[in-house]
Formats: sequence, structure tokens, C-alpha cells
Amino acid sequence: MGLTWAPILSKAKDLASTRAAEVDSSDNFTFQAGRVDFSPVQALTAGEAPNFFPPKFFRAGSVGDSHYSPLVRVTNRNDVVFNAPMIAFNVGPDKISFCDGQPDYSVVIDSVASICPDKGVVDLNLRFGFANGKHLRYLSFDANSEESATLEASTFSPAESDILQSGATEVIYTIVNGKMGAKDPERQGLNSALNGEGPSLDILAHFTEISAGYSPMWDVRLAEWTKEAIAKGQRKLMTDGDDIEAKSASGLLVSPAGGQVKTTGNLVNCPVVGFTNE
Repeated sequence: MGLTWAPILSKAKDLASTRAAEVDSSDNFTFQAGRVDFSPVQALTAGEAPNFFPPKFFRAGSVGDSHYSPLVRVTNRNDVVFNAPMIAFNVGPDKISFCDGQPDYSVVIDSVASICPDKGVVDLNLRFGFANGKHLRYLSFDANSEESATLEASTFSPAESDILQSGATEVIYTIVNGKMGAKDPERQGLNSALNGEGPSLDILAHFTEISAGYSPMWDVRLAEWTKEAIAKGQRKLMTDGDDIEAKSASGLLVSPAGGQVKTTGNLVNCPVVGFTNE
């Protein structure tokens, strides 16, 4: 798996949460600090129906220390900042060789489907969502919130919180109480996901196939349909950030904390893989 580079990440190069590293002539990185413990067992217990979110209990399956962040500033390469999340730490290739799947999640991140160090290949589970009205596929590596990290099978990385103030972020909307039912074509949201019906189907705002200033670091904003909107049959599948912002302005969607939809202070590292037809 290669490192992700995006020009907008340069805004984060002076942050405390951006780790320093040097790279040698063979392109091997040496980091000054930052460790991840992959030994915890991921656990998630949904809330009581009909509001399965927020969960009663959550525990991330991997946890970064106070120095760990996926953003890495290469000090001997013009301070270029890479998105370099960890998928294993302090184990040899023989301990993480699961070429046929069924990995040991006590040594690798919970989103790994298979990993084959001898071939330099790792398969990761994709996340499903929308952007600009189209189906989106992306990866999820870490979050500054343990709840978010648990929901996305990623690493809890509290040290990356200051990235939110860097200007090196995109906005992603997560619907809380969309329609329920695994077979409902308009199903969406955290209540549905926690009820085991499928992914929450989040919406990346203002992203197209060619997006100037793209960043994989996303500012999470929760959006909740009002009782009035639901009663009037206005609740539907949301696939576009502009539509969410319009419905927030009109009062159909609100923040669970009150008022218009706004940041939760949660940050997730989710590089885009691409658009699909379904």
C-alpha cells in the first residue's frame, strides 16, 4: 500500500500532531515517535431501540499513543506531508502474513481483509457513502474519537485533534436517524448501521472526481431529521452535501446538539478510492 499525498496536507506540517520522519535512499521511513497498540478487542453495543445511536458501549480495536498521527512530515524531503497510517506495529512479516484472509486483529488494524508481506500487498475493507450525488468508496484508517474509530473499525488516534484547526480538512455528513430497514432503498444513518442493516452511508461534501485541495482528513458533522420532517414524509436518502446544507438551513435537518448541523469535533482519516455506479 502506497502513501497518500495531497497538497492541502502541507497546511498541517507545523502541527504537533504531524509526526516527523526521515526517508533513506531505499525509501524506508524512520519515525521519531508514534506507536499503535493493536491488541485491544474491538467492541460495540448499540443503544436501545428505536435510537440505536449513540451506542451504549464502544472500544476501539487499536489505539495510538500521544505521539501517533497518520500525518508524517518528511524532514529531508522538503517537509512534504504524507498520509501514512499504521496497519501493524513492532511485528515481523511472519506474524502478519494472512495472504488468504482471516487476519489476527491483535496485530493488524481491524479493517484488514488480508495481508501478504512477501508480496507487499494488503487488502482493506472499503467504506460506502456518497459525494455529489454519486456512490463513493473510501478507506478508513483512524479517528480522534474512540466512538468514531470503533464505528469504522479504525485506530483511535487522539493526538490528531489539532488537524481540525489547520484548514487541511474536508467535511463529511453522517445522518443519525435516516430510514430503517435493510431492504429499504432509502435506508441510511447510524441507527440503521447499529441495528446491523448496513453501513451508515455518509456524505462527503463538495467532492467531485476532480477536487482542488482535496484532503483525506474529514470533519464529521452529525445531521438528524426533525420529528416534523419525519411526520411530513420529508425524510429521504441524502447523497449530496449541498442538499444537506440546504435542509439544515431550512430546519429539516439539525445537529443532535441543537441548532443547525455543525462540527462535532470528530476527525476521521478516510482516503477516497473512487466513485462507482452502485
